[in-house]
Amino acid sequence: MTVTTPAAAPDRTAAPAVQLAVCCLGPMACFADGTELPMRPGRARSLLQYLVIHRSARVPRDAVMEAFWPGADPARARNSLNVAACELRRALRPAVPDDVPLIERGGDGCRLNPALPWWVDAEELLRCVAAGDAAARLGDRAAATRWYEEAADLYRGDLFSDDPYSDWVAPHRWGLQDAALRALDWLGAAHLADGNAPAASEAARRILQISPDNEEAHRTLMVCHARLDRRSLALRQYRALADRLARMRVTPSSSSADLYARICRGEAV
Repeated sequence: MTVTTPAAAPDRTAAPAVQLAVCCLGPMACFADGTELPMRPGRARSLLQYLVIHRSARVPRDAVMEAFWPGADPARARNSLNVAACELRRALRPAVPDDVPLIERGGDGCRLNPALPWWVDAEELLRCVAAGDAAARLGDRAAATRWYEEAADLYRGDLFSDDPYSDWVAPHRWGLQDAALRALDWLGAAHLADGNAPAASEAARRILQISPDNEEAHRTLMVCHARLDRRSLALRQYRALADRLARMRVTPSSSSADLYARICRGEAV
């Protein structure tokens, strides 16, 4: 199946043509020049996941083996790692010539060959959020909005959402969630300040898809509904928040309760 490879950057950045793209946010997918490469569950796919997330530097082979074969005999674990590397090589052969190494080895470490033209959506998200942060600090709202919107578009779901139980993935998943939430939170607040309730509402909904208990996003939706003359939906949103928090044996904050009371009285918010 042929698909369109995700854009590596907006027009303002002269990015090289993408030859090997790995989409990590949401279900994992790998593309060579826009054509999806089949990556069946197994050792090769798991190895690619690990190496693409640790792409910035060589990782000790012992760390890789411990991640996938904890407590295994070292010789057997090394053999399993070599088999996985060979399987990965075969899977990515359409994108990597036979005379070009896929995995660069040095000392006791290894990493994906940095000379290959990789594009990784998780890296792009972090780059966009960092650029948005920098623009926001400088007071450039237009640039910050562009960067944060691009980051939000890249976040199709949690890191490797089709493989939710790998322990090593969790801290990286949380870090990317935090980055996406920071972008969406800024967008929601900016749109609300600009009086763009529909856009602020969409940002708040995206936040709740990632973090359903985010009280500030619930409040943003309440305000948006109220400003769009959907008072019943605003009140229903508060009750949905209260129900969620009740499961954790907590109650909405005073800010949320006060907002609810103001909407009940028909006050402008």
